Amino acid sequence: MPVITKLLFSENHVVVELDGGESLRVSYDVYTGYRLCSGMDLSGDLYMEVYDESRRFECCSRALSYLGLRARSVEEMKRYLRKKNFDERHISEAVEYLKGKGYLNDYGFAILYTKDRMRSGRRGKDLIVRDLYRKGIGRKEIDKAIKECGADKADEEAVYALAKKKYESVKNKENPALKVSNYLRQRGFDYDIIKKVLRRLGEDVEE
Repeated sequence: MPVITKLLFSENHVVVELDGGESLRVSYDVYTGYRLCSGMDLSGDLYMEVYDESRRFECCSRALSYLGLRARSVEEMKRYLRKKNFDERHISEAVEYLKGKGYLNDYGFAILYTKDRMRSGRRGKDLIVRDLYRKGIGRKEIDKAIKECGADKADEEAVYALAKKKYESVKNKENPALKVSNYLRQRGFDYDIIKKVLRRLGEDVEE
């Protein structure tokens, strides 16, 4: 049977060291609830319960650390935790906890992501929508975020600046207008704004 050899106390958790060299991190609630102490024998069922609580704590800790880098969508968080080999039960519990605390919110994430991508003026609505889909955001949240951020209305001056810059790099090649059009389409801009800036670009080139 595993025997607790040492307990190490940190600000928000307790490290339970076992005689086999294994260490388990648990919350203070688990520490007090199971009355863990040095020299305590962990029977088969008791060990599995403490181990399960440790995995639950580790899963939530990993999730919080992942959020510390930047905002995440719910689906991004689930994918990350699966890669870290946490089981679905612990992942679901961690996600619900983070949602309850307001740390995970797909609509809030969609707003932040859309504003960030719009800031450079180099991405159009279609590309932003596609990226949000890939991150697991639902259509309802995407549509609402796109409208609220104004991403459904392209900044003509920013798109024109992109078109002009691209044109300068391809003007001596075959069919430069088509190359500019394809470039803008790849950037996620719709045909209406592309048509408008190409017409304007054509007029400027002729002058």
